[in-house]
Amino acid sequence: MVFNAKTQELYITIDDVLNETSFSSKDVQDKLGESFERVIERDLSRDVYRYLHGLYRGFDNKEHTRILNALIFNNGNYQEGLKWAMVEHVKGAVYSGLDLNKYSAESLKALPDTVLWELKNGGLLDLSGELQIDPELLNEIELSYPDIDTVLDV
Repeated sequence: MVFNAKTQELYITIDDVLNETSFSSKDVQDKLGESFERVIERDLSRDVYRYLHGLYRGFDNKEHTRILNALIFNNGNYQEGLKWAMVEHVKGAVYSGLDLNKYSAESLKALPDTVLWELKNGGLLDLSGELQIDPELLNEIELSYPDIDTVLDV
């Protein structure tokens, strides 16, 4: 996985997909196109993040996002759950050939069942409600974020 300092999010890479599935690089490229690495990192990984953040129904979404990102970045179990959910999402995209019907209003509200199972298994869906964390601790955690894109061994 890679931590992107600009977006403050973790993404999976093609290596994560190849290591955790039976796909070859050619299989993925044939289905996702020439820019398949960018699709995996920037589009499919972000779909999972958007889903998690979209579950929150409180008033301060920006603060919730800061806390959720801090918890995920500093907990290997959450990172592992997120990675598996993202890998499952890529598998679904490859199997379906990036079916653009998924961008309809109804399907944006849900992810495939296998992705949801990985999020539940990783404890991440439980984090979607109202999160509380001491502001000083949150600032301290955020100071430990890398300044540049960093590859994490998850």
